[in-house]
Amino acid sequence: MHYLIANQIDTLEFKDCVLNLSDYPNISDLYLVSDLLVTDYSSVFFDFAYLKRPILFYPYDYEMYKNELRGFYLDYEHELPGKIVHNETDLFSEMNEALKNPDMTNNRRFQEFYKRFCAINSGDASRKVVNYIVNAIRK
Repeated sequence: MHYLIANQIDTLEFKDCVLNLSDYPNISDLYLVSDLLVTDYSSVFFDFAYLKRPILFYPYDYEMYKNELRGFYLDYEHELPGKIVHNETDLFSEMNEALKNPDMTNNRRFQEFYKRFCAINSGDASRKVVNYIVNAIRK
């Protein structure tokens, strides 16, 4: 959970099916073991998208956030890499559907987002850095 609310939500009654890992030190590890991301307005979906796994957006307070709090840095309804749901029933239904197709490679909307925000990273940055250093040393 977001650090501002992590201590405000009690998940004890759901301890058999909910793990509160808010204090876990590296969210990247949590991405790797997750089949699906559910978020609201957090930018975590940018990092999670590299895995090409389903992302759902659950903006339970959408109108207030949009009109009174901050607004958005993207066209929230059209540019996100996943479906937007506005109630718990739809959330659980869409989670079920998303987990049936966990590879987002063939999802048009997801791929448009991926090409715009993720494609620049080719996955070989470490190799490029090492090659740069080796070449600089040789000169």
